[in-house]
Amino acid sequence: MANPEVLSFFVSRVSSWFKLNGRPLPWRLNPTPYHIWLAEIIFQQTRIGQGMDYYTSFIARYPDIESLSKAEEDEVLRLWQGLGYYTRAINLLKTARIIASEGGMFPSDVETLKKLPGIGPYTAGAISSIAFGRKEPLVDGNVQRVFSRFFGLKIPVNDPKSQKILYRMAGEIIRMAEDASAHNQGLMDLGSTICKPLKPLCERCPLHEACIACVEGNVDLYPVKIKKNKKIDRFIIFGYCTDEGRIAIQKRDRSDIWKNLYQLPLLADSFNSTTIEQYAFKKSLLFSIYNTTHQLSHQKLHIGIYPVEEDFLISNKVNYTFIDFSMVQEIAFPVPLMKFLSSIPKSKSF
Repeated sequence: MANPEVLSFFVSRVSSWFKLNGRPLPWRLNPTPYHIWLAEIIFQQTRIGQGMDYYTSFIARYPDIESLSKAEEDEVLRLWQGLGYYTRAINLLKTARIIASEGGMFPSDVETLKKLPGIGPYTAGAISSIAFGRKEPLVDGNVQRVFSRFFGLKIPVNDPKSQKILYRMAGEIIRMAEDASAHNQGLMDLGSTICKPLKPLCERCPLHEACIACVEGNVDLYPVKIKKNKKIDRFIIFGYCTDEGRIAIQKRDRSDIWKNLYQLPLLADSFNSTTIEQYAFKKSLLFSIYNTTHQLSHQKLHIGIYPVEEDFLISNKVNYTFIDFSMVQEIAFPVPLMKFLSSIPKSKSF
């Protein structure tokens, strides 16, 4: 760990910079535990610009933990549609119901917060430090980058073992901060707006004069990361079946991508393209009406949609239910399927 003078410099500069330059984000205007929690869950794996409308919509629809706890899961998923990582939305509702059932008050300590669905060390640290002012550390990609460059860390930040080291460092540092909320939010904003992954604005950074990476002129070498495996290709066939203004759908219920969202009847799903091709040939699926690819964090989906009759679904024991086509916009579908459904005239047959 760096010497006390360097740490003192780091802490004072981060907090002072934040108080002058912090972003005026809506949850900071009224940093209640509910607002901080909701923001942290929405902006996991989501950029501020991409998620802001979702945050605004959630606050408008569910202004407090009590109103969210009374929501239906399908309703929450519909509002979440397009954000991805849908387990976040499911856990959001679970946690709201737990807290509402216990009096509606968020716990302030990290260990209790981490027992709630969907709240890990980072989110727990954010709620505890920002909403309650407790000196609890948090480490996300922004903090990793700031630490790695300033202290010249050679450890790979995406290694689980390194996370323990980074949290230990963050814990030692925040204990020196007078204002835990300003310190942690300062680290977030510094990493997001100044110490960016590409083309960092070092000349505007309050830490640049003591930053090892900046002084040595090798900022682009940090943070060190272990190379990730290539995304896996996955091949999926859906059936498109309509009947007098109705469309066949089904609900996903297994622990997989798009958990608890609705979809068109699933006909085939494989990580082997040959298996999918053989299935289509065997079932006489001669032409698709829609093909697309969709990128997930760990998979590349290749999606084909084929027109089928209801008899096909019955004979192949595919679960389905018909809904009126006008209801499609009210139900949460994965983004690639909603794009298809939005592109076709109501109840169109092929």
